[in-house]
Amino acid sequence: MLTLELRLVLEAPLHVGPITNSPDALHSFTRDVRGRPCIPATTLKGLHRAMTEQVASALGLPLCNPPVATQMCHPITGIPACSVCRLFGSPWLASRLCYWNLIADKTPIVENHIQASQSRRRRVQLTRHTAQYEVLPAETVFTGQVDHQITDVALLGLAVAGLRSITTIGGGGRFGYGLCRIEVKATDASGHPANDADLAAALRQLVRAKP
Repeated sequence: MLTLELRLVLEAPLHVGPITNSPDALHSFTRDVRGRPCIPATTLKGLHRAMTEQVASALGLPLCNPPVATQMCHPITGIPACSVCRLFGSPWLASRLCYWNLIADKTPIVENHIQASQSRRRRVQLTRHTAQYEVLPAETVFTGQVDHQITDVALLGLAVAGLRSITTIGGGGRFGYGLCRIEVKATDASGHPANDADLAAALRQLVRAKP
């Protein structure tokens, strides 16, 4: 199996986990089955596809209309699948990517955040409580991989570009959480490390060849 080796470095604290409605509950960080703090594979997959769609759109590559199933690439139409569906699949096309959890190298700490609700009409504070969040600090490093079956160098370049375009992750934007950068090392169809210049050249050729 070919791989994309990932190293995600936090540039700001991060919280990833379920949000509870109880004001006194601890908002825990997501952990894997071994109890290690992690970024779930499903979180990474959704964000990777969204960013790859943005990159493909910026390059002028043809795209279908996800997530509307009836408007996504279908083999019986006779129209070649778009570059994004060729990577991530559609309801009728298999994905060429298999994601794994990204595992952190640090232990979460607990931060307190004061939360208050207010009445705009009455201009008064209604409630006030302190919420506790488990967060990982800046400079935490997550490591993991994405297995792939991408034989087209241009599509591999597009997948790498999508990963490197991820600059935020998680849902804590109002606290300034989630700024990050992703470093990617790819292996090509022959199992050798892929050269960034070769990936970029193949991606440029794909753009020039678009209908």
